[in-house]
Amino acid sequence: MLRLNKSNKGFLLFEVAVAVVILSIGITIVLQSFNSAIMSVKLIRDYTTSMFLLEQKMVELEMADNSQLIDREGSFEGEFSKFSWKIDSALMDKLPLDKTGVSVLWGTKTSVRKFSVQTYLEHKQAV
Repeated sequence: MLRLNKSNKGFLLFEVAVAVVILSIGITIVLQSFNSAIMSVKLIRDYTTSMFLLEQKMVELEMADNSQLIDREGSFEGEFSKFSWKIDSALMDKLPLDKTGVSVLWGTKTSVRKFSVQTYLEHKQAV
C-alpha cells in the first residue's frame, strides 16, 4: 500500500504563475535597458563622426579661398552619405574677418541632428 506524505505538497499553480510574471518583468526590463544602450552607442557614434567631418570641413575652409565658400551646402560621399554640411559666412564690420559657421547635419526629416561650430577666418580678397 502506497502512503502519501502530506508534508511534501509541491508548488501551487498560483505560485508558479507569480514566479513567471516576476521573471517576465525582469527580462523585459533587461531587454529595454539593452535596447537603450544600443541606441545610445549609435547616437554617440554619429556625434563622433560628425565631429570629425566638421573638422575636415574646417581644414578645407582654412586652406581655400573663403570668398568662394560663403553660404554653401552639400553632402558627404561614400560611407558618410547620411551626413550633410552647411557653411554660413558673413563679413565683419571694420575687420578683415569672416564670421563663419560650419554645421554637419544628419537624421530624418522629423528628427534632424546638428553639430556646429563658429569661427573667424581672415577675409581673403579675390585676386
